[in-house]
Amino acid sequence: MNANGLIENVNALSERSGTILGMVPSFTVNSSLPFSKLLIESIAEKVKGEYFIDEQASKHNFLKYALNHQVIQLSTHAEADLSELMKSKIFFSDKSGDEDFITLDAIYKLKLSSQLAILSACETNIGRMEYGEGSLNFSRAFLYAGCQSTITTQWKVDDKATSNIIMEFYNYLLKDLNMSKSLQQAQQLYLKNCNSSAEANPYYWSSLVLTGSDSPVKLKKKNEGLLYGIAVITLLICPAWFWINRNKRKRELNS
Repeated sequence: MNANGLIENVNALSERSGTILGMVPSFTVNSSLPFSKLLIESIAEKVKGEYFIDEQASKHNFLKYALNHQVIQLSTHAEADLSELMKSKIFFSDKSGDEDFITLDAIYKLKLSSQLAILSACETNIGRMEYGEGSLNFSRAFLYAGCQSTITTQWKVDDKATSNIIMEFYNYLLKDLNMSKSLQQAQQLYLKNCNSSAEANPYYWSSLVLTGSDSPVKLKKKNEGLLYGIAVITLLICPAWFWINRNKRKRELNS
């Protein structure tokens, strides 16, 4: 690779560093996910990235943009097919407003490079142990495809509880905690805010599991550019202000 190619690769990595691909489809057959939609909208207000909602959250856009971001956030429906595992599905919207999907087999064939994939959908960590292969599920598929870590679910999950925990998980990542600590803190905060023993049932909060690397995720905050600009302006203005006032005082003393 020549020098220009290396520079282009470095620039591409820099642009996607800290950004999120967030997707929440709309559905005609499966149930709607209103809290997942609020989750993606809330993340979009805080972190730089590309976000696709309703019919824009298509399989086409997932395949097109998945390589461009450090974090993949899929808030959708999924279905584990225990009789034919490779036909397990993650669902998307398509242009006509119907539902589309990508299979487990297709994920294994992708080439990804994200630090983290969060599959906020039902049964994404369900699979079957295969001799010489381990457990075949979406977590393993995304790791095999090139992601460093995954957060997946062990059973059918509640939209509201799961979305709340994932949102707090991002809030803790933004405080520079590592992934396991961020998930733990988010789950503990959910339990602290429960209004009943029913809400505190492990079914609602303990399905999410982290697999892979546990390093912190450096996310790009939406206001980072503004804060940097303010800091630069402050550094430029302050010396000038002191210089002007010093010269003013000198003139007053000499007059």
